[in-house]
Amino acid sequence: MNEIAAVVGTSALVGLGGAAVGYNTVDVPQRDQIALQTVGAPSATIDDPQSVLSPADRDRLVRDTANIDAPEVVTDFHYMVFKTNHENILDDVEELLRSQYPDLIDQSKGENGRPADGVLIVGVGLDPRQAFIYGGDDVSDELMLNDVSYRESLLDAMKPGVEEGNIPSGLFRTANLAMSADTLADRQVSNAESERMGATLVLGLGGGAPRRVSGRLWWRCGALVVKQLPRRAKTTSW
Repeated sequence: MNEIAAVVGTSALVGLGGAAVGYNTVDVPQRDQIALQTVGAPSATIDDPQSVLSPADRDRLVRDTANIDAPEVVTDFHYMVFKTNHENILDDVEELLRSQYPDLIDQSKGENGRPADGVLIVGVGLDPRQAFIYGGDDVSDELMLNDVSYRESLLDAMKPGVEEGNIPSGLFRTANLAMSADTLADRQVSNAESERMGATLVLGLGGGAPRRVSGRLWWRCGALVVKQLPRRAKTTSW
C-alpha cells in the first residue's frame, strides 16, 4: 500500500513538474510589447466585373479603407464582388487575377497558383452567396488567416452588411478587422495564452516537449497530437 502511495505521489509530482515546465515554455507578451510595423492602408483596387456596386459605393469603399492602419506586409489590396460565381468562388478569383493581374499570382505554384506575397483580397459572391478572404503566404501568416476559427470570425463580420444590401459596409468591416494592427496584436496575445494553456495541460499529463511548426505549436502526448489545422480555402457560404 505504501508502494502504491509512493507511485501515486511520484506521478503527481511529475505531473505538476510537467505543468510548470509547460507554463514556462510559452512566453505571453504584454499587449504594449507588441509593435506591428504599419504603413496605413494600401490603395484599394475594386474589381466589380458585373457592376454590382454604384459609383458612390466604390468611392465610399476607397475612402473608408484609406483610414485603416494596416501592417506593411500588405502591398496590394483588392476588393472583389461577383454577381454570379462558381460554386468555389476562388475559381472566379483566380480567373480574374490571371486575366487582369497576372503579376499578383505566385507563378511558382503553377496552375494552382495562390496570390503572390503582399496580396490581400476581400470579397463576396452573391449567387451562390459566398464571402472570402484570400492572401499570399506572407500575408496569410502575418494576418493569421490560416487560423480557421479566426478566419471564420472575419468573414462572419461581412454577412450582416451583405444581407442588408449594404455590400460596402460588409466588405469594409472584414477588411478593417483583418488588417487592423490593434486586432492583430490582441490576437497574438490570445494565441500565446492558448498555447501556454495547451503546454500546461499536455506536459502536466506527461506529454513530450513542444515542437514549433509554421508559427504554431504541436504538442505530443502519447498517441495524441494537437496541431494547427491544414490550410483550407478561405471562404464561407451562408
